[in-house]
Amino acid sequence: MPRKRLLRPISESTNASAHVGQNVAVELRGGGGSGFAWEPVSPLPNGVSLKKEYKIPSSKTSIGGAGREILNFIFDKKGHYEVNLGFVSPSGREVVEKKKLNFDID
Repeated sequence: MPRKRLLRPISESTNASAHVGQNVAVELRGGGGSGFAWEPVSPLPNGVSLKKEYKIPSSKTSIGGAGREILNFIFDKKGHYEVNLGFVSPSGREVVEKKKLNFDID
């Protein structure tokens, strides 16, 4: 099984490459108790699956910290994929931050 790749995008647009079947984990800031969460702003392309997890901050270093959201992408076939994410309010009406992820899968 291919190794997991971890990305920590700091800019609005990020590029990455990986292999078919490889888990590409994208780590982004979490919403804490605000209810905001990272979501695709349009349907995921065919052949792309997403599993989300939440990483709670260490209580020793980050009392009351918001934690991190980890979005795990797996690609079923080769190609170029663009995934647009938004940091979305609990109601789903407000997007306060956006990220564009470009994946080249071989």
